[in-house]
Amino acid sequence: KAGIVKMEISKVGGFNTDSVESGYLRFSDLVEGMAYSKIAYVLNSNAGISKTNSGFAKFFLKDVDANVLSAYLFDVKDFVFSGLKISQFKGKAVRVNFVPQVFNGGYSLIIDGKTGIQEYTGEFDRKRFVGEIKYSTHTVMELGALVFGKEWELPPEYRAGIFVDIGHGRAGAFLKMAEIAADTLVAYNTVFNKDDFIVLLKVFFAVLETEYKVLTCKQNSELLEDVSIFSVFESLNKKYREDVHFHIILDAVKCVCGYGGGKSIYSHLVTGAVRQAKSGVDLVLVNNSLIVGAVAKTGGVDLLKY
Repeated sequence: KAGIVKMEISKVGGFNTDSVESGYLRFSDLVEGMAYSKIAYVLNSNAGISKTNSGFAKFFLKDVDANVLSAYLFDVKDFVFSGLKISQFKGKAVRVNFVPQVFNGGYSLIIDGKTGIQEYTGEFDRKRFVGEIKYSTHTVMELGALVFGKEWELPPEYRAGIFVDIGHGRAGAFLKMAEIAADTLVAYNTVFNKDDFIVLLKVFFAVLETEYKVLTCKQNSELLEDVSIFSVFESLNKKYREDVHFHIILDAVKCVCGYGGGKSIYSHLVTGAVRQAKSGVDLVLVNNSLIVGAVAKTGGVDLLKY
C-alpha cells in the first residue's frame, strides 16, 4: 500500500531530460517491483472502500499502445471529497508515479502515495493512447439498404463513438462490433424466409441504436445512469410505436436496456450476436495485454496467453 495522500489535482508541464517517447507509459517495458514516472491517459476512474475500510482510487490507464492497465491509489484521505475529484482525471493525460505488480495475468500499478498522480499539460500524442480499431461498414450498409432503402446512411455518431465499455475505449470499436455482428446475422439469410429475415435486420438496427444510446448514458451519466437509460427506453418506445413489428422490436430494446425482454427468436439472435462480437473484441485486446504464460479471468472465461 501507498501512504496517505490528499487527492488534489495539480498540473505538470513538459519533461526535463526524458524525451517525450521515453516518458510515455508502455506496459511491455515494465519490470515488476521497479519504480517509474510515466505519462499515461486516464480512460476512466472510480473510488471504493477496501476491506480495511480505507478509501482507495482506481484508475484505468491507457499506455502508448492503447492497452488498458489498472492503477490503484490506496489509503486515500478525505475519501468522500476525494472521490468527487477523482473523476476529473477522466479523459486526460497524467503523469503517474508507480510500482508495477503482476496480478491476474497482467500488470496492475500501485501509485506512489506521496507523489501520486497529476494532470499533465505538456506534449502528448492522444491518438496513440486512445487507439483505433479498423472496421468495414460494407455489410452493415448492405443490410441497411435492404431494410430502409438505398438512400439509407449510417448514423455519423456511430463513427465518432468512443466508449469505455467496448474495445477498451478505442476509436472504431462500436462499428467493429456492428461489423462482426452483421457478418454473423447475414448468414441467417438462407435459414429465414425473406420476410422474417427483414424483421431480423430491423431488430438488429434497433439494437444498435439502443446499444449506442445506453453506452452513451453509462459513460456520461454516472450518478443518474438508471434515469438516463429509462429515458432511452422511453424515446425508442415512442419512436417504434407505430411500426408493424413494434412488439418484436420492443422486446429486443428491453433486453439491451436491462428491462427484461429477450424472448423472441429475433431478440435472441441479434442480442446474442452483438454480445458475442463485443466480448470477442475485448478478449483479443485482453490477450494482447497479457504476459506470455499468464492466465486471466475475463468475460467469464479463463484466458491463457501462449
